[in-house]
Amino acid sequence: MKDSVKLVNKISQNLHTEVLLRVAARQQGRWATPEDLHKFSRGVLREGGNTVGDVVQTDGSGLSRHDLVTPLAFVALLSYAQKQAWFPSFLASLPVAGADGTLNERMKEPPLAGKIHAKTGSVTHVRALSGYVETPGGRKLIFSFLSNNQGGKNHEVQAAIDGVCLAMVEEFDEKSEVMKQ
Repeated sequence: MKDSVKLVNKISQNLHTEVLLRVAARQQGRWATPEDLHKFSRGVLREGGNTVGDVVQTDGSGLSRHDLVTPLAFVALLSYAQKQAWFPSFLASLPVAGADGTLNERMKEPPLAGKIHAKTGSVTHVRALSGYVETPGGRKLIFSFLSNNQGGKNHEVQAAIDGVCLAMVEEFDEKSEVMKQ
């Protein structure tokens, strides 16, 4: 399972997410209909701190135009994951800025290189980045940035999200907080 999650997260292999949903649901008992899978997903989302309406899921991959999610929902799930025994494996499965996976060619310079562990997401006119960052001062943050119905080119939106990551690290770094006081 750990290797499958790593494949999904590092290179964004979305076909595997459909299979992982079914395998995880199967671990909880039999399922026979798509509604059974949705019940399983809703239970996991609820356990992760999400309320009805935070996530609308129609498939396991997130590629359906009917799938909807808020940044708050991602942050709640990432916060939940951080408290689980399996978190170290999950964190290791995420792409690392400037180092590997879908973030290999992004955020290659300090203070972001090697410090952001995050999942990318993209479909037509949508770009997303959600995950964890450790600031130079050692502060650990959870974040989620989503861009919908973008009018710009994909690389421009991606560069803007990377710029917001840099601003986040600079603004919320503990060293910066000490200097402001």
